[in-house]
Amino acid sequence: MPLRRRAALPGLAGGAYWLRPLGGVFNGRADTRLSDQAARTGDPIMSGTIYRRPTWVRLRLVNPILRAMVLRAGLGRRGEQNLMRVLRVRGRRSGREYETPVRIAVWNGGRYVVSLMGEAEWARNLRAAGTAQLLLGTSVEPVVAYEISGEEKTAFLLWYCKQPYHMLSVRAGLRVNPAKLTPAKIDRVVRQFPIFRLDPSGPPGEPADTSPYLGVSGS
Repeated sequence: MPLRRRAALPGLAGGAYWLRPLGGVFNGRADTRLSDQAARTGDPIMSGTIYRRPTWVRLRLVNPILRAMVLRAGLGRRGEQNLMRVLRVRGRRSGREYETPVRIAVWNGGRYVVSLMGEAEWARNLRAAGTAQLLLGTSVEPVVAYEISGEEKTAFLLWYCKQPYHMLSVRAGLRVNPAKLTPAKIDRVVRQFPIFRLDPSGPPGEPADTSPYLGVSGS
């Protein structure tokens, strides 16, 4: 009697649910095009962008654990690249504050954060607010956010894709093989992934609240 193949889960080839990365799906079919959503909400979203919807595991398990490690254990305190921080930004519609663990790249003396999920909620909130706070341990640093574009964005990505510190983010997040980088692939990444430069703004703020935080990203 021939073996019956287990039915595939929606959006996953061959039912390979265990291949789902923490931030999206293995084959990329869950990437949500945002043109219709932009028309409904009025968000300033460029055509050709994507949004990889975070999984339940990412929202409810991974992000809270990383947040606790950054705020309580000082994860990412040392090093020159791939610095771990918690980004606190106000929702563009709700007015609530949301906290998301992010990785900081340092280029030409500036600090940059790449939205590896595409047009994620925190990226759209940051674009709308223009200001945020970077949390590490009990310290709170106010920052001004500038979304980069054009030649600056292209130059940053050419550098970013070749840095060993960011190799995992480049391969798994941007889905680029640095050894096979082409102008077409750089152009795709430029269109799909928002990048912000975070500049200091004013004196340090109030100490960060290190209590357990189980909130999810939102607008």
